[in-house]
Amino acid sequence: MGVPVYAGSGASATSNTSSLVIPYPSGIQADDFLLVQIHTDDNERYSSDDGGFSVIIDHYTSAQGMTSILLWLRAAGTESGDLTVTLSASATLSFGKMSRITGVLATGTPYEELNTWDATTQYPQVFTNTTQGIDRLALAILSLDNDRTWSGWNKYAEFWQVNTTVSNDASLGLSGRNCAEEQTMTADGIDISATANYISHVLHLIGAEDPPSQFIPTLIIF
Repeated sequence: MGVPVYAGSGASATSNTSSLVIPYPSGIQADDFLLVQIHTDDNERYSSDDGGFSVIIDHYTSAQGMTSILLWLRAAGTESGDLTVTLSASATLSFGKMSRITGVLATGTPYEELNTWDATTQYPQVFTNTTQGIDRLALAILSLDNDRTWSGWNKYAEFWQVNTTVSNDASLGLSGRNCAEEQTMTADGIDISATANYISHVLHLIGAEDPPSQFIPTLIIF
């Protein structure tokens, strides 16, 4: 086994209709874990997509007036071009980006420990979370309803952050922490310099299993 590895992302995409067209990252290989992050400005929820993705979470918060959608796919290795995601209604702004992660468990559900928080603050957080085994990649996933930037988490290495002012304002971010052994990460936060609504998630990706041993027993006759 080994800790999964962030391997890149595609360009971000925006829309003010019920369809959001998100580019696939380059270099996709069979069994890569593809993660789609989508922000919508209100209660525009996931309806369908043309790539066979599954929903990890589709979280709407009326207090913050926004939705965060996470989708995943175990890649066949032939994916390219764009993924079209259809929402339940036209959004003032929908904003999305896709990432690929290698070395993830190739059977069953390859993630665990999904935790979600939402609030209105200058200091978005992910809260305490504990891995359930060895060789996990703990992802800190952030969606803001403002075009803010930040200096990064203390416990998670930043993979990317991106923002937009098209139709409306929003920001997305993805960071991770390598967890070769079981461990607990205490709460961690960032300063975005002004108050904004946010939704954050922590998701633990499980490392791929080692291939079966090729050991062939030898019969010894005395």
